[in-house]
Amino acid sequence: MKEESFNDTFVELLFAGDIDNDGKLDFIFGANRNYEEERVILFLSSKAEKENVVKKVSEIAIQFDC
Repeated sequence: MKEESFNDTFVELLFAGDIDNDGKLDFIFGANRNYEEERVILFLSSKAEKENVVKKVSEIAIQFDC
């Protein structure tokens, strides 16, 4: 996972397991870019291309700043 910057946050592994039933690990990460955001990203192994293990297939972000 590559991000240009994080503001008082960090990446958190929320889930590792076989979501897409292909026998390989899939991942869900919490990756808030700043402390006033909730962002979750889904990576699936069945969508991976060439030498990659997984591919980002979905992302949702909710801002709750003032």
